[in-house]
Amino acid sequence: MSLHPDESRAVSDIISMQPMAVGFSILYSYMMADSYRMIEKLRENGFIGHITVGGTYPTLNTEEILHRFPAIDSVVRVEGELTTYELLRAVNNEIKMDDVNGLTFRQNDQIVNNPPRPLVVNLDDLPFPIRDDFETYVSLGGIIQIHTSRGCHANCSFCSTAAFYRKAPGRKWRMHSPNNAIDELEALLARSATNEVWFTDDNFIGPGKVGDDRANQIAQEIVRRGLKAKLIIQSRGDNLQRTTIRNLKQAGLRKVYIGIESGVNRSLDMFNKRMNREQNANALKLLEEEEIFVEIGFIGFDPFTNREEFAKNVEFLSSLCGKSEYIHPFAFDMLLPYRGTPICELMLKHCKAVEHGLDYQSVISDPRIELAWHLTDALLADLGPATECIKSLIIDDNSREEAKCSIRLKNATMMGCLAQIRDAIFRLAEDEVVSTENHPLFGFIHASAEALKVNLGITQGDGKP
Repeated sequence: MSLHPDESRAVSDIISMQPMAVGFSILYSYMMADSYRMIEKLRENGFIGHITVGGTYPTLNTEEILHRFPAIDSVVRVEGELTTYELLRAVNNEIKMDDVNGLTFRQNDQIVNNPPRPLVVNLDDLPFPIRDDFETYVSLGGIIQIHTSRGCHANCSFCSTAAFYRKAPGRKWRMHSPNNAIDELEALLARSATNEVWFTDDNFIGPGKVGDDRANQIAQEIVRRGLKAKLIIQSRGDNLQRTTIRNLKQAGLRKVYIGIESGVNRSLDMFNKRMNREQNANALKLLEEEEIFVEIGFIGFDPFTNREEFAKNVEFLSSLCGKSEYIHPFAFDMLLPYRGTPICELMLKHCKAVEHGLDYQSVISDPRIELAWHLTDALLADLGPATECIKSLIIDDNSREEAKCSIRLKNATMMGCLAQIRDAIFRLAEDEVVSTENHPLFGFIHASAEALKVNLGITQGDGKP
């Protein structure tokens, strides 16, 4: 829908094409709501073909979707290439629905769960994705997005991706060969007006020597072919090796996203991160020493967070980012207990999650922590334009020094506001009535963010100067 913002026109176009089936790829619950609105419009306008959904959210909520949304005929579970192909054959009466592994469908008012389809063993066997609208996408400001591997060897309890891949048998982290991955990248660069490349792998470098060797081979192949690209990757901190980062930097690496999640080991253990705060700090230090820009994902709150732990998280981020020119957090989130994840089951067991729309949200029992969360959430929203400005500066070769200066200013503003929030909640008594709507710090936070925008020369809400 990003290339087709007019929903009514999209519905009209689909109806005029008269396809035998329409599929929707859905990652999160909010996308489920948006997709179903369009599905209902298709049905209201006379579409009688098969409608299927797939992706992370449908895979983790299969039967509930078919119970709750009657206009949907089936759910493609986990990886969809082969299942969707066989589903289309079944819709065309070439095979039976019962024979399509990885499919859940409605039959005579009953929901039928076919056996799971094993994960694809060799990703190189799959053809490159069809990108008919690629040039239009790039012309609208899009960047090249490509995955060179699937899944993650870790099993973080909050991660819907980990839960997704564990719904099917097979290795949870699989890779394209370096040559195959760079063949696809080279073809996209030849078609593209941008050379900004986001490797969308959940964990680009991957586990152990196998993952490290492959990442080095990808870097070497990019250099060997003379490709000019600005690379963005996502990785776990414990997969980072200095030599690999240096080779990737030579190939064009600009930015690494790392979800360090918390500076509290109790939270890291509950998240099943299999890393402690010291290991995360060392990973960030390595990237900073190699002058690679870093975005930090951070879950600063969970239903068991107390004031002391919040203060620890503020201190941890300040120690990492307070004076850094390369590291900046773009999140300080409340834990989202996604349906189908182990953390969701744990939160429900302890009555720490309630239904919220099509998903769950955490329940905070300490009003002081709830206030801290609302204030921090407002802070991150107000800092959004600065974060977007930094993202664009990082990629521009001529704006590297400006990016570093902007990160320093943003970090100083963010850490200063977090310190004010920390001090405010420590002044509150345990039984004190707390308002989360009109606390004076909301005004302070907004004024601080506005001053930062002035310092960064931001005149528009989207972070553009």
